[in-house]
Amino acid sequence: MIVIRVNAKIKPDKRAEFLAAVRQETAPSKEFAGCAAYVWSESVLEPNQFSLYEEWETQDNFQAYKNSEHFQQIGKAVFPLLVEHPESSYYDAALFETA
Repeated sequence: MIVIRVNAKIKPDKRAEFLAAVRQETAPSKEFAGCAAYVWSESVLEPNQFSLYEEWETQDNFQAYKNSEHFQQIGKAVFPLLVEHPESSYYDAALFETA
């Protein structure tokens, strides 16, 4: 399983637009083959700091999602609303499934 964490700081004056975009894109993202989790959350300490937690069954499932038109549209809608490029971390959770 591939686990992904994306942290993004949103421009304060673009908050409503960001929330609308995320609400619109979340359900379709969850429909992709191999998506086990896709959850947005906001920091309780830093307003407008959001985190996306994703779980994908395989790297191929995640790549298919990343290469999709849907993903491209998300980027076009969300990237202009960010203060800076988001930080992303990728993990292979399978290493611990047998531990």
